[in-house]
Amino acid sequence: MAQRPGDPERTACPECADQEQYPGLSVLAILALMSEFVDEGNPTIAELRLWAASALLQPMQDWDLIVSLHEPSDELLDLVEGSESGADFFLSCLYIKAGDAVRAGHPERLERVLDSAKNREHRWLQTWVRRTQALVSSPDSFDYGAWCDGGLAADPEG
Repeated sequence: MAQRPGDPERTACPECADQEQYPGLSVLAILALMSEFVDEGNPTIAELRLWAASALLQPMQDWDLIVSLHEPSDELLDLVEGSESGADFFLSCLYIKAGDAVRAGHPERLERVLDSAKNREHRWLQTWVRRTQALVSSPDSFDYGAWCDGGLAADPEG
């Protein structure tokens, strides 16, 4: 298994807390999912949750772009709320999703996820909603570095 630099060495059972989070999955099943995606270009919600809990490196270049296309988008909201170790990555994916939709001239693609995010209490999601609504209202304000290269996600409470 790949590790992020500076992470402590992983044992055969990475924090075994995953078993509590994923009842019914054996340690071997959890390890299998964490070490290999069935289709890296189309990860399942379960694979994304396990990846976030694993501290593994992103499995491929531009994986954040692939994850930003994940549908249903509500699952990305769930991942921001429920992933202590991966929340910043999934929030970045939401910013990419919003920036890309507005830049492409299709802000209507965001209607459902914005409506769902408005009902969430998570501070980062509320900030994302506010910023995304401002971008939809003023698409000329789009800045690639802010929306698609981590700028706004780096300041999630801004």
